[in-house]
Amino acid sequence: MSASANALHYQQIGFFQGGLAVTTAGLTAAITYQGGKVNNQLALDPSGGAPMDATVFGLTYVNGPWVFGTAIGIINSQGSANLVGVSQRHQFETAIGGNYKIAPGVNIAFEYNYYQTHQGDFNFATNGVGSSAYNDVKGQALYFSTVLTW
Repeated sequence: MSASANALHYQQIGFFQGGLAVTTAGLTAAITYQGGKVNNQLALDPSGGAPMDATVFGLTYVNGPWVFGTAIGIINSQGSANLVGVSQRHQFETAIGGNYKIAPGVNIAFEYNYYQTHQGDFNFATNGVGSSAYNDVKGQALYFSTVLTW
């Protein structure tokens, strides 16, 4: 039950974004929200499609040479234009990490990321419409790096 390619019509992009950050004693809490007629990352939203609804929350703590932080994002959008009225895309992402300044211009950084994307009747393996075991994608990564600045 999907719209044919001939029946797809798109709306002009129209969205709003706002945020707030508060810092005290080395701790920063921040939140941002984006909503409106846009499909995921600045793509056109199909007519009748679900509106964008994205919230990202983050905490950062700085203490001397140490920086620790985490971010959590929950994003809902139409996703596949061929699935208007059938399903929409739901995404969850999180990251946690830190940084240690060894010397001026030399930092060691670490980070762990996890994300999950789901859309019913969408096959992420073939990037097409169709029920399958591939309508849910998960990924994770662990980074360790040295950052040099000058």
